[in-house]
Amino acid sequence: MTSEITLFVNPTAGRGRGAHAAQPAAHALREAGFAVRTVVGSEAPDALARAREAVAGGTGALIAVGGDGMVSLALQAVAGTGTPLGVVAVGTGNDFARASGLPVRAPAEAGRVIARALKGGCGREIDLARVTRVPAFPGPRGAGDTPGPETGPADPAGPEADGPESVGTPQDPLAGAGERRHWFGTVLASGFDSRVNDRGNRMRHPAGRLKYDLAMLAELAALRTVPYRLTLDDGEGGEARRIVETEAVLVAVGNGSSYGGGMRICADASMTDGLLDVTVVGACSRTTLLRVFPRVYKGTHLGGVVNVPSGPRRLARTLATLSVVSAARCAFLPPPCDCTHQTPWPPAWRPDDATLTTPPSHPAVTVHRVRAVTVEARDVTAYADGEPLGALPLRAEAVPGAVRLLMGD
Repeated sequence: MTSEITLFVNPTAGRGRGAHAAQPAAHALREAGFAVRTVVGSEAPDALARAREAVAGGTGALIAVGGDGMVSLALQAVAGTGTPLGVVAVGTGNDFARASGLPVRAPAEAGRVIARALKGGCGREIDLARVTRVPAFPGPRGAGDTPGPETGPADPAGPEADGPESVGTPQDPLAGAGERRHWFGTVLASGFDSRVNDRGNRMRHPAGRLKYDLAMLAELAALRTVPYRLTLDDGEGGEARRIVETEAVLVAVGNGSSYGGGMRICADASMTDGLLDVTVVGACSRTTLLRVFPRVYKGTHLGGVVNVPSGPRRLARTLATLSVVSAARCAFLPPPCDCTHQTPWPPAWRPDDATLTTPPSHPAVTVHRVRAVTVEARDVTAYADGEPLGALPLRAEAVPGAVRLLMGD
């Protein structure tokens, strides 16, 4: 392995922490005897092209310095190539680092962890999810319809499968002709949360997070379910395929457990089991959603959401809405807030059955554990690792050991 490694830096991550974090991380790596080269792109496509160039040139490791967005770009460059990935997590969400047990907002320590892993030849092979665009269905389907070839297994992973020619646009990395692929490490989300992001991204005023607060309230007021069709592949090569057609508020596909800065939407998902957890929040009223959110995102009810002790009905509704905004806003706002939301989820259940509803969950919440899933719905945008992927339908497939993550034993 070459002693030269590449720092892949987002200088704007964490309100400017990325630029400052690169220095202590680089110092720790140089002290360990590594030659450090820094790559900074002018924008996402340019940054990704530079990272892929470093990987193709034989860099000893690619070290992402920033938040989940920077990690997402780094994954596109290293997945399936054998080049190790290091993470110096200094963004605002840092869900990938948290799920992996890596230091968060401690760049010098993160640099030392990476250096020890490189010197010791250690690290951990972790899974990634690989997303491909599938043809949109021409009309409503029945539960008995036979899945088309688009729901079959994707081609084996490899550097040629996700080369520079497969880059779409920042708004839709899967756009364009030919086979397009995108990798994610944490969660792919669609439905209510993605509509909040879509609405907020379209709003020109007000500036900052307030527009996402307003977008979430607007979507809550206009709450509607969406007809989803999920093709669940439980076995190798697409065997044991099941089709679920359901009305849902949101569907999330988890390779990791959380998004939005610690919101555990797929609480029991593991990056080393070769499986994806698909969380479905089914049809429910606004009142039910107010009750479901705390359980889905934190594992407990929040005071004031379920039981407002007394007072006029309008006051009760107002208090409930404000509680939901406080609890759920970080899951929907890019960038996420600086709080960590570390309320523990109840003890993990990992039964052998591929479909489960965890005992504390609201009946509207169901989890499927699968090797791959095709998610179909009309007029719904998907986001993965906090970045827009474009419109459904999409297929996500777990790829075991897709990247070697530099971390402690």
